[in-house]
Amino acid sequence: MMKHKKQSCNFFAQAPIDTLGAATSTYTAGDGSILYTYTGKTRSDLHRFGTLLQAWGWTLTSHQSVNNDTSVFETYQKGNEVYHLYCTADKPDRLRVAYSDHANLPESPEGTTGAFETAVVQLNLPLTAANEYSNGMGYVVRLADGTFLIFDGGYVEQADQIWNTLVKLHGSEDGIVIRAWCLTHAHGDHYGVFGPILANLCKAADAGAIHRPSGQCIGRERPVLQHRIADNYPAAI
Repeated sequence: MMKHKKQSCNFFAQAPIDTLGAATSTYTAGDGSILYTYTGKTRSDLHRFGTLLQAWGWTLTSHQSVNNDTSVFETYQKGNEVYHLYCTADKPDRLRVAYSDHANLPESPEGTTGAFETAVVQLNLPLTAANEYSNGMGYVVRLADGTFLIFDGGYVEQADQIWNTLVKLHGSEDGIVIRAWCLTHAHGDHYGVFGPILANLCKAADAGAIHRPSGQCIGRERPVLQHRIADNYPAAI
């Protein structure tokens, strides 16, 4: 029986992120996800790293570029592992790489159609007594059919801002439909607005007109997020 000769090269045992060298800084999100920042690396380095990932069996699941490729965003997946790469026009010499070993990306949904112009609004998270470091994240996305996607949102005190944004983009308080709400993790500066916005939707809707489908929580923070929503916002369950 022919035996395969053992490879002496351990190149493929190396983690892909190691090929970029030492990161300028790292940030651990608390759930095993890590954000690596590389000062001095550009879009060319992003493209080279993406090419390497594909050579190592990773699949490019998303590519977006803005303003003639001056801002680039790419996502690669292999099993439950995910790399998000991005380099933006305001900091062209800075490459950021977010890695997670427990991601579950959804299947690509069918596109929406309608008379609305698609829009993305980044919420302002001002310095306040409760938010002394201007932490948090919040995005409202209007789809072509006039429905919305929301990503996080901020502290409870940002509720008026996000509600006013929905009303302005929709044209009125009546008939606002949030197709999906993505809560990235169980910190108050990300999910705090969830309950107040739900309450506003209930007030704006006729009795029985609100539809609250079962939420889907994935990732290691699932139990924490589910418990905090259940304790603070039982109407969402």
